[in-house]
Amino acid sequence: MEQLKHNQNDFGGFQTKRMTTQEAEQRMCARLWCGNKGLLQLSIPFEDPRMYRVLCATHFILVMVVAAAAMGDPSPIGEGRRIAEALGVDWNPQDSLKIQQVVDLENAICSRCGGQMMLESVGDYKAIRWSHTCKPQEVSPS
Repeated sequence: MEQLKHNQNDFGGFQTKRMTTQEAEQRMCARLWCGNKGLLQLSIPFEDPRMYRVLCATHFILVMVVAAAAMGDPSPIGEGRRIAEALGVDWNPQDSLKIQQVVDLENAICSRCGGQMMLESVGDYKAIRWSHTCKPQEVSPS
């Protein structure tokens, strides 16, 4: 039996059969926080081979970009553009990569300096906060 996603702030939903594009468009993208119409289905790994999730064009392209990067593609964003063209959708990688993500700050690493977040207690209260400050590394002219 199909499980539908009803709220864009939820993750998931799944289908138990291959659907046409028109059927997929009647469902929300499975991506957490995404309320876009579905476009394509992906099979769910390590589940019954007849279980699928619907993704919108943007999130399908992002899955393909990540897969291309994991396989060592020297231009995974270029692969994303190629797929977007084939699907006939307007895809902007800068906008797509700014999607909200759940991040474990204990394991986050700064993309500029490689440093990690520091846990601080705040004042007399028991609250904690994460902080990190770094200076961009200067590039010396060659």
